[in-house]
Amino acid sequence: MSSNLAEMESRILQKYQRDINCLSDENRATRKRAVERLKRATVDASKSLSKEELQETFELLIKHLLKLFSDPVEKCRELSIELVSEFAPLVKDFSTALTYVMPVMVARLGQQDIVEPSEELRLSMIVMLASFIDLCGQKISPYLNDTVMILQRTLVDPYHEVKKESCNCCCKLALAAPREFHMEAESLVKPILCSIGHQHSRVRVACIKVLLFLLLRAFLALITSGTWHYNTAWVSNFY
Repeated sequence: MSSNLAEMESRILQKYQRDINCLSDENRATRKRAVERLKRATVDASKSLSKEELQETFELLIKHLLKLFSDPVEKCRELSIELVSEFAPLVKDFSTALTYVMPVMVARLGQQDIVEPSEELRLSMIVMLASFIDLCGQKISPYLNDTVMILQRTLVDPYHEVKKESCNCCCKLALAAPREFHMEAESLVKPILCSIGHQHSRVRVACIKVLLFLLLRAFLALITSGTWHYNTAWVSNFY
């Protein structure tokens, strides 16, 4: 590690240590104000910070912010989700944070029962997941199982907007990691079909579009691999 980098890390830690401590304070107002201060000092001030400084700051803060995703106070959860969502596109390499981010996303969105009670926050998180896929591209591959686990639940979420955004996520994931996604696509067919008769026409349209998209991707993968003539069993699940 260069002396300049070590100095920058030390300076960043000193700059944000108080707010980091406040993130775990017992007082809900203290936690809320700490997130708001961090947003003003980072995202809102990003034009005055170098990419290196933003990366180091994000890596310093991410674990602490993720803990607030399960805060008992909805406003604290909302602000932490918002900060991570807005901070992620500003760093040089967001993929380094996936090892911390994805287990938290699975815990909040990928369980059999709904863990996050706020439908708006569930929507914010699935929109954030879509942006993570865009940011990471092929680097999302090691976390494909986690992502699919989330989508299996969010595709049948009671909130129609979450269903729609989950369909969008499926398409993004298929494009980001086509080879790996092809092996997992079958597990998403059933939850998509569960929502295809939804009362909202836009949900039905989104489900039909993603089914057609996945079907096309499946045939392309099978044809290019030369196995289309005997390896089409799971495609029959579409019918």
